[in-house]
Amino acid sequence: CGEEPHSDPAGEAVAWGSAPEHRVRSAAECCQRCMAHAAKNTRRPCNSWSFCYLPHCWSLDNGNTHTHGECWLKWQADVRHPLFGQRGRYSESFRRKNWDKHLSGRMPDGSKRNLT
Repeated sequence: CGEEPHSDPAGEAVAWGSAPEHRVRSAAECCQRCMAHAAKNTRRPCNSWSFCYLPHCWSLDNGNTHTHGECWLKWQADVRHPLFGQRGRYSESFRRKNWDKHLSGRMPDGSKRNLT
């Protein structure tokens, strides 16, 4: 289904993953949700998704805390040239050191995060 582990594909959210109705048990289930969304929506069909498989999926995106089961369905204009907000695995030491950065409004390097 095109999953790329340890990534956060960019794109317009067509299903808000933190909403209770969009939580799932597995990446496979998230993929199925994306395909079902695409079959029903022609204007902005799901063609990209991300799934949180850890108890806490730390992210730099916008100050949110992402937790297990979140299934974010997204639409990208050009799936042949996908955009990513984050790509690659964070090391455990990085995750431990920066576990609370989503609360601070700052990036790990100390610069202010753009939350707009």
